[in-house]
Amino acid sequence: RSPRSGAPAWSVDFEQSTPMVADHNTVVGALRLSDGTFVVADGGDLTLRFFDDRGNQTSTFGGRGDGPGEFRHLAMLAPWGADSIVLADWELARLTVVAADGSGSRNFRLDSPRDLPGVLVRGVHKDGSILGTTIATVIPPGTSAAGLRDLTMPAHRFGADGAFEQSLEAAWRITDYYHPREGGGFRIFEPLFPTWTKVVAGPTLLIEATTDPSEVVLRAKSGPVRAVVRLRNGTASPLTEGIRRAAVEARLASYGERDIAIAISDLRRIHEAMPVPERLPAFSDVFVDRLDNVWLREYAPSRDMDARWLILNPEGFVAGTLSLPGRLVPLDA
Repeated sequence: RSPRSGAPAWSVDFEQSTPMVADHNTVVGALRLSDGTFVVADGGDLTLRFFDDRGNQTSTFGGRGDGPGEFRHLAMLAPWGADSIVLADWELARLTVVAADGSGSRNFRLDSPRDLPGVLVRGVHKDGSILGTTIATVIPPGTSAAGLRDLTMPAHRFGADGAFEQSLEAAWRITDYYHPREGGGFRIFEPLFPTWTKVVAGPTLLIEATTDPSEVVLRAKSGPVRAVVRLRNGTASPLTEGIRRAAVEARLASYGERDIAIAISDLRRIHEAMPVPERLPAFSDVFVDRLDNVWLREYAPSRDMDARWLILNPEGFVAGTLSLPGRLVPLDA
């Protein structure tokens, strides 16, 4: 938790407070409730953890399993109604609404039309309507050689009861690097300098942020465009050979023995062959706060560097900037 100054008021060390699960713990999301309670979704042991305003843990909810109030893969945490919480479990294809004190819950699923191949929940609006995207094909048809491949996942809106309402003129897009395996199939890697389009649910807005070209589209949640903000790519630095080499070394250092069954020399060859853009991306992350302000993290070569966030108001005008430690990611504001 950080006050307005950005200095931590208190923190929680998950490695010390919980046993490690599958050798890692991941904070999926965090929220501050109206009574001052903080809720953290732990993707490692698949629990919700409740803390008072001094950082003392008061209760937990959930755990690994298929039953009511249990999870297989936590993917999203968001406010729900006056003071409840909703979580999305992509593996069980359902949402779970939890009371603010963790005392009760209910599960429900999205009622997807038959022509939608499955839906991933991406966010929830203030009125309870749900933003989802269809699941992309893992390997696009016709893929046979190494290279970058774009995956497009169209966005759809569902009611608070899970009923399908409409398909939207927006889509989540990612680019992956495909490398053929000997004997058939592919290994899929994140590019050294990822490009993407993310569709994010604000309280009343639908935000579509794209890294190439650098653009943010602010829509009403039903889809009509309210503003388009184009960021000047000229402010982004040229991607030099030194930056590319540093990115390769950083990526190789991030792999552990359990991450991938392939020799480090082959990994080096694959990453050195990856295409890279001429210029660095203008931004690398997007976050929408409870007032529909859009936060864009300006790109930096290393997560260890301080991060500068550009903040746009709901009309698309610059509201300000904020510098945060590089590994500190805003989850609720």
